[in-house]
Amino acid sequence: MSFCHGLDAIEAAVHRDIDRAAQDCSRVIAVAVKRGATAVSDETEMTFAGLLVLADPLRSDAKETLQYLEREGVHPVMVTGDTKETAAHVSKTLGLEGSVVCPKDVAVASLPSDAFAQTAAFAEVLPEDKLALVTRAEAQYVVAVTGDGVNDLPAVRKADVGIAVANAVDALKDVADIVLLDSGIGVMQTALVEARKIFFRLYNYSVYRISESFRLIVTALVLGIVIKGFPLTPVEIILLAFLNDIPIITLAFDKVKRVDRPADLRPRTRFELGTLFGLVGVANSLGLYFLLANGLHLTLPLIQTAFFLKLTVSGHMLIYVAHTQERWWRYLPARSVIIATTVTQLIATGLAVGGVFVSAIPLSLAAFVWVWAFLWMQVTEAGKGAHRQIFERGQALASHAM
Repeated sequence: MSFCHGLDAIEAAVHRDIDRAAQDCSRVIAVAVKRGATAVSDETEMTFAGLLVLADPLRSDAKETLQYLEREGVHPVMVTGDTKETAAHVSKTLGLEGSVVCPKDVAVASLPSDAFAQTAAFAEVLPEDKLALVTRAEAQYVVAVTGDGVNDLPAVRKADVGIAVANAVDALKDVADIVLLDSGIGVMQTALVEARKIFFRLYNYSVYRISESFRLIVTALVLGIVIKGFPLTPVEIILLAFLNDIPIITLAFDKVKRVDRPADLRPRTRFELGTLFGLVGVANSLGLYFLLANGLHLTLPLIQTAFFLKLTVSGHMLIYVAHTQERWWRYLPARSVIIATTVTQLIATGLAVGGVFVSAIPLSLAAFVWVWAFLWMQVTEAGKGAHRQIFERGQALASHAM
């Protein structure tokens, strides 16, 4: 505007139009003209022609996506290089609640701990400000950052989760943890849901794996000390490993109950549950062995086959207990898991009764093993319920103490 002449009468109106355009999230370019031989080299005393207003509309799914993230326990904060007025208008349009802060007005390092929860947007931000904001936020939160340009690269790389949008520059995609393939950020809804499902599947699998390993290792140790051996033949060990692997593969597609808040890793709880299930499994295995050997006085080949069947059936029944915090019959696994466990249990039963690769056992003994495994499954379920009550009581006491 300083290059133009004759603006005294309209200057206030021009600035008013510029401010109004900024509030509407539009960019403004002032156009001026000059005629004459020196027009190219001398850019003074030009005649103001008008304003070009360039609109940059928000995506239609932006507000819905941000509201979804908020409901899911993810607090979105806008970080932009645009003016404070533009940031205020955009944040209001998107439904972001809180103030608009400019890093030039306040030192990022001195922001209070609740600043991000009370802020809708940071405006007039430089690339170094973005990095400083991420560093400050990571002191208290798990931070995810999205971006598309080179100026976003330091912040995206520093964040706990760096996300590059579909049209981001290659350099940003190289440092990002997640690259969105669809335009916009609406796909983050799906990414969030699937990530939490994967987390719970891994959580449930880790509990199951800890308990199974504990059961087999401790049982083998005890029986190795007592009877100087282990009641399985090499072929039965191979069959057991093969039949266990099939249901484990389907756990990758197991259904889980998704929560609307980020999940806690709870390594102590996982270890406690895994150990608890493992101890029940040890008691189950040792009890069956000594019952068959000392109570029913069966021969070693029959004991070996019955023990092989018990380990297969009980191990697969444990999946039903370990995959949910609810009672196992109230929240069954996915159909693929049910089919896999049922088929492998029937195969193990067929091998045991038919004497394929193992010594044949009577059908009555196989039925007894199934009943035995099912009853101990309920013992495991009872232990899970008791552990949950103790855990919830501890949380309530801790909350009351605070």
